[in-house]
Amino acid sequence: MDLSPAPRPERAESVVPMINVVFLLLIFFLMSATLIRPMPLEAVPPRSDANRAEESAQILVVNSAGELGFGAARGQDAIKLAAQSVPPLYLRADRAVSAQKLVRTVSELTSLGMKDIRLLTEPVASDEGAGQP
Repeated sequence: MDLSPAPRPERAESVVPMINVVFLLLIFFLMSATLIRPMPLEAVPPRSDANRAEESAQILVVNSAGELGFGAARGQDAIKLAAQSVPPLYLRADRAVSAQKLVRTVSELTSLGMKDIRLLTEPVASDEGAGQP
């Protein structure tokens, strides 16, 4: 008569350490990611070597069709809402927008009381602008 204990079945590999690593990576990437607010309208700004807007800036967008957007507001509502925002107000205009449209927009904003309006531009690479007038 054999009184030895019965052999134990082999245990499968635990997936808990792998799950822990995946969650740690997920947390790392979420914490290190740069989050930006989406623009209300699509606009490609003109190029310049000027500074960028602050992260918390209020931005009035003029797209290539000349439509205005400020947050969820569009058209004249966007101008009225933008004029009531805390200065400085940044104006992001598509490079295809005419200068007359920009002048009219800035004139409307100043007539509503906004005094600090700054035009956002796309930075130019240092070698790209070399040699151009």
